Amino acid sequence: RWYEQQASENSAGDEAAAVFALVPPGYEASDGGNGGNGGNGGGTKGGPMIALKAPQVKALVSVLHEAVVDTTHQTAAFGLLKCLVLQQVVVSEMYDLMDVLAARVVVTASRLAIRSTAATVFVRFLLYYPMGPKRLKQHLAAAVANLAFVHADGRLSAVLLVAHVASSLPPPVLAAHADLLFLPLVLRLANDTDARCLRGALDAARTILARVDAETFLRLMRLVLNWLAPPPPPSP
Repeated sequence: RWYEQQASENSAGDEAAAVFALVPPGYEASDGGNGGNGGNGGGTKGGPMIALKAPQVKALVSVLHEAVVDTTHQTAAFGLLKCLVLQQVVVSEMYDLMDVLAARVVVTASRLAIRSTAATVFVRFLLYYPMGPKRLKQHLAAAVANLAFVHADGRLSAVLLVAHVASSLPPPVLAAHADLLFLPLVLRLANDTDARCLRGALDAARTILARVDAETFLRLMRLVLNWLAPPPPPSP
């Protein structure tokens, strides 16, 4: 099961992906073995492939760390990033970049389209990249960290990201990390003053409760009831 693979696979992937074929988004692979790139079998319908070795890919992803938060380059940066994620390019820098998306871009990008794209890329990364439980927990913590973001628009984007995660993770994985996702949503329901955030947090919490097993459901309910219970009276 993908979420039980050890974190050591992350670094092993650097060597395994010795060459990465960078294909412009929207192009299809050419038919046949003698594609239209000088007969090397590496062409595409409409454009060439660019072969990058592992060190070049790592350098490229490092550049994207800055580009995804630069408003003048975000559109191009995310076009390239989606290409990398779709082809499951596994380098350690990619894992760090995903935390930048969840903890920063999703809530601070000025355009809603960029915030939504960052969330979509992040969730696809969670679903298809190899990572151990500790690494997955780290990425989920980055996703929930901004549920208390100061600005309502950013807070709403964080809530929607958690909702997307909750609806996408396999149920056993969601159950294993339900506390991490669910309790911050309950805090939003108790403390938020923005109607959109309240509605989004409620929908996300309902999604979690609907998708986890009965044992996890009861555990979450006990946690909420204990949290809502009045404090015991002081001892005489």
